[in-house]
Amino acid sequence: MSEVSEILLMLGEALVNDEDIKQFCQDNFGRDQTVFVGMNNEDTPADDEYPLIVIFYAERVVGDSSNINCFASEIGAGVRNKNLEETGKLKVYTGMIQVEDLREIIETAIFAYRLKHPREFGKINVSGDTRSETYYPIFRSNTLITIEKIRTSRKPIGKKKGG
Repeated sequence: MSEVSEILLMLGEALVNDEDIKQFCQDNFGRDQTVFVGMNNEDTPADDEYPLIVIFYAERVVGDSSNINCFASEIGAGVRNKNLEETGKLKVYTGMIQVEDLREIIETAIFAYRLKHPREFGKINVSGDTRSETYYPIFRSNTLITIEKIRTSRKPIGKKKGG
């Protein structure tokens, strides 16, 4: 399995099993999160798959000749909520607040997973590149993370010559 594939699956495992994410989703939506590794833009998620987390991609970022491999991954949170709260002239779509809270919990979950699995994940950074989008009643927020791993000297497994 490639290192990029390993990163995708580790992120998926971290996010589907995180208790803080589950608790937030249960408290706010009455169900656990759905985690997608990849997304099919022509077959959008069903209503009952929200709240959701999408790992859009992981890519190896070309670096210098050091012993570090660097990977980048964009992860999105999505919620579905039609509620509008009004306080005087202030109108707040609840989904916008919920999705930002969920995004921050996702970032924290990745850091926590890294602490539990230091050999799989090296240094992790959240780039600060976050953005929110509204497709009422769907609200989403994405974040870009980078992961640094020490390079391994793995060799491909195959048949030995003459054997």
